[in-house]
Amino acid sequence: MPTDETQRLRAAADLAEIQQLPVRYAQAIDSRDLEALSKLWTPDVWMGKAFGAGPEAVIRYFEPILRKFYRSIHMIVGHKIDLIDESNARGQVYCRAEHESGADWVVQAIIYADEYRRVDGRWLFVKRKHHHWYSSPIDQTPTPPSFENWAALGGPLPDLPHVWPSWKPYWDNAPEARAATSGAPDAPSGEPARRALRTADKLEIHEMAALYGIAIDDRDWLTLGRVFTDDVLFVIEPFRGNPEVRIQGLDALRNYMDKAIHPLAHHVTNVFVDGGPDDATMRSKVIGALPKGMAGTADYRDKLRLTPNGWR
Repeated sequence: MPTDETQRLRAAADLAEIQQLPVRYAQAIDSRDLEALSKLWTPDVWMGKAFGAGPEAVIRYFEPILRKFYRSIHMIVGHKIDLIDESNARGQVYCRAEHESGADWVVQAIIYADEYRRVDGRWLFVKRKHHHWYSSPIDQTPTPPSFENWAALGGPLPDLPHVWPSWKPYWDNAPEARAATSGAPDAPSGEPARRALRTADKLEIHEMAALYGIAIDDRDWLTLGRVFTDDVLFVIEPFRGNPEVRIQGLDALRNYMDKAIHPLAHHVTNVFVDGGPDDATMRSKVIGALPKGMAGTADYRDKLRLTPNGWR
């Protein structure tokens, strides 16, 4: 640490200026201000063989990345800085980033490993290396084995916390505690994570279950096209001595429903949905109101598929 008052003041000013860099970076990213972003790097910054060096290379590098999501919010939540000498420093920046990616709002938990250099009196980025724990839609738990639930990004897999050299030795000395606190693999793997259903998917499926009951009660057989796929297999299991009935195809199902005897009203209840992202299962019960105040119940076990027109 600096020993005299002048050095301490200079170090404090350096730390304050360096702390502004990640904030300016975050605002430039979130406002899509590529010109401002390019000015945060040293004039000779190297962005890789495909992009070259300098401010224009920064723009060429970031422009296609920033088109993979619409709104974004990069929140800087911590910054560790080590001053090496009067013109060089290193840092680690904690960041929580949110991204609007299609129908998802995706969260990343990030650490940036930075190198800084003072050029013409200004502190600038020399290098930023992105590490993260996970990417996951905001309404989902990060999912093993890869903890990478953002296929649209196409970036590297998470490498935190295993990139830290202290991590593995610590847990190697406490295997029972490790087993008790996490059932996930020891390190993220390249196997794709199976994305869970989004809340919006579950709401759509619940509405579809209700629509089924409404269509039956209204004898509106065309609406069944908003509930079932064209290749639907509808199975009625044996009951009261009646044999199993298997109806294949939407047209056949409409014809069957038109001729069948139905309760006066269908009350769909106890809907449980699981699975995702493109197929799911649903269990539900239907209470059917019958003449003379009587009622009957049925148990539905459904397999669902996400189609271009929604869930069916």
